[in-house]
Amino acid sequence: MKEKSIPKPYLGLGALLNEGRYRIDGLLSDNDLVTGYAGYDIFRKKDVVIRELFPTAIVQRAPGDDQGISVKLLSDEVLFSSMKAHMIARAKKLISLYPIENAAGILSFFEENGTVYVIEETMEGLMTLDGYLKKRHSAK
Repeated sequence: MKEKSIPKPYLGLGALLNEGRYRIDGLLSDNDLVTGYAGYDIFRKKDVVIRELFPTAIVQRAPGDDQGISVKLLSDEVLFSSMKAHMIARAKKLISLYPIENAAGILSFFEENGTVYVIEETMEGLMTLDGYLKKRHSAK
């Protein structure tokens, strides 16, 4: 669910990415590795999901830069580079499989602000696993 404001250290509401093509509209999720944002593709005029590689244990927003990311310790730089390469390789594989039935497709990916962003299409009308289990196992 979208939030009305986004707390730090996340990207702020209205932040623009990829030369102004994608806009951040809300925070969806954070698993301490990848942050999910509700976004809007200004070119295609449609809602998207924006995933940002942001492993909170090893990176932080760069001081004085609302969007830039830097590693906390120089010794974590190689690890973070490896994580970025892995995320790009995964995005490339998923793009090659498009379209996948009943799964959100990867539309694009890019490097910016010192990290990697993956743009996914939104899936309307699909039930979450939790919702499915509640419906399936509820008393009749």
